[in-house]
Amino acid sequence: MPDFSRSRAILIGTAKYEDPAFPQLPAAANSLTGLRDVLTDPSLCGWPDDRVTVEPDPSDWRPLARRLRALARETEDVLLLYFVGHGVMLPNGELCLAVSDTGLDDPDLTGLEYRRVRDLLRDSPAATKIVILDCCYSGRAIESLSALDEVADTTDVRGVYTLTASDHTAHVVPLAEQAEVATSFTAQLLALIREGVQDGPETLTLGDLYLHLRRRLTAHGLPSPNQRGTDTADRHPFTRNPAHRQGAAPYPYPRLRPQPGIVARPRFTPAERHGPWWVQAGVPGLLPEESAGATAVAFSPRGDLLATGHADGSVRLWDEHLRCTTTLPPVPRKELAASPGRVSGSGPVSALAVAPDGRRIAYAVPKDHVALWWLDGPVPRHRILTDLSVLRQRRVVSLAFSPDGLLLAGGHADESHPGRCFVWNTETGERLGDPEPAADTPSLWLHPHDQALVFLPDGRLQVLQHRNSVNAVMAYRFDDGGESRHDGPRSRIGSLHRIRSAAFSPEGRTIVAVDPGWSWVWHATGNGFPEQPTLAMNSTATSVVVGPEGQAAAVWSPGEPLRVWDLHRFEQIGSAMPFSGQTKGVAFAPGGGSLAVGDAEWPVRLWRPA
Repeated sequence: MPDFSRSRAILIGTAKYEDPAFPQLPAAANSLTGLRDVLTDPSLCGWPDDRVTVEPDPSDWRPLARRLRALARETEDVLLLYFVGHGVMLPNGELCLAVSDTGLDDPDLTGLEYRRVRDLLRDSPAATKIVILDCCYSGRAIESLSALDEVADTTDVRGVYTLTASDHTAHVVPLAEQAEVATSFTAQLLALIREGVQDGPETLTLGDLYLHLRRRLTAHGLPSPNQRGTDTADRHPFTRNPAHRQGAAPYPYPRLRPQPGIVARPRFTPAERHGPWWVQAGVPGLLPEESAGATAVAFSPRGDLLATGHADGSVRLWDEHLRCTTTLPPVPRKELAASPGRVSGSGPVSALAVAPDGRRIAYAVPKDHVALWWLDGPVPRHRILTDLSVLRQRRVVSLAFSPDGLLLAGGHADESHPGRCFVWNTETGERLGDPEPAADTPSLWLHPHDQALVFLPDGRLQVLQHRNSVNAVMAYRFDDGGESRHDGPRSRIGSLHRIRSAAFSPEGRTIVAVDPGWSWVWHATGNGFPEQPTLAMNSTATSVVVGPEGQAAAVWSPGEPLRVWDLHRFEQIGSAMPFSGQTKGVAFAPGGGSLAVGDAEWPVRLWRPA
């Protein structure tokens, strides 16, 4: 919890308005009282009474702004600013907070423009700054539209977390019912703080509250909230969790692999024979030792084969009886001299894909080459794909075969060397031309990076394009000559500033993207992907993979355990996987029940969370 002697909470609420154009808002007064009560409750937020300043029905924004600036300048630890009342969107796209004497005809002259709030936040020495806005158009405090209709961040203040009720018109309780209730958004926030989160941690962060608040608002048919956190402000411990179960110990797992003689090696059970890749729930099934150190894993579409890529550039193939049937060595030396572009052949495999017929294996070595293995003869054949000079500038992180196996696509994640995904003809080994952008695509899309991609059942290539915080899903169709054209609407989604990892479900109807501190989920509708995510999960993950039909996603990061999330029920499935702090590659079995997990040191494990 914060150092309250160096912290300040400022609560502003406007329930009474002089201009009849603004409806009276008695619920705002109840919201103000309710938030003050939970902040000063010793069993919840624990703020001392004298560190909470309440400004009910302020009039004239100028003296209010001066009081706010004085308090902000003397706050060194946590500065919390809350506003409830009417919000007005100015012609320039900025938010204006309406006080009692604000006139709707000239709010910029009579209301508190949010840019002034932003300035006093920037001037405050507080280590953490929290803004909670419960008003119409409060989402404008996070995003505003310029004349070019491009999203611009308007809360670029170090250490600020902003939580807003709505990007547009907020839900208003009927006036006749407002005497005894809080506003819709604040009422759900207060209920969440007072009830807590079942099986949650002892202390709830702002990120924890946002995740569960979004679910509550959606369940009640209310507008979705919005948030933006810089640095680690979203991890600020906001309140104690009254639903926390005392004595519930966290699941034990080591950050690194146990050393012999220090910590006993965990026990694993062999995979039981109830179908391909079936294992007992909650008990990892262990592949043989020669699978250790796998850096990438991939199942064949039919589920009869598992491929594992390794740190030396080799690939091993396993059948459903957990037997290694084929070992494909690193790039043969005779190919090194024949291939232009100075291929080194060494390095870890970063991506794998198995063709639909199970007879071709594609793999990538970061910033070196992408190659194919053919298994259609007594001796496997190998081919390095073309355009090595371009590949050596980029880290290929995803590979996908077309349904007929003729095309191979590779996605990369290097913003320093932008460019769209690679597409090759697997029969000739030649690279096709870059997919053409849509006719209405702005110049921004000339140089994005396509990190996540998938071939749809109808043969189109679907990619998630990202550059400078703008993201869109696009689909391309290839003709018999290999020429591409944009096919279908371009869905612009979210405004993630930095995508660490992203993945589609195999059928292309679900996307999960990971940026610092969050995992975002979109489920496609009949009109493509919605702009706003279906789910936002507070997460430290840096990698993600999505299971069949978009039912589940596995997320992980260095030093943290692998977790599996149900993407429809919005909850974690079972416990985290033990001893998974060095996960390198994960793949869902085609049935979706089990996962293959490659680790820096452990052999590959089959995992079914429970």
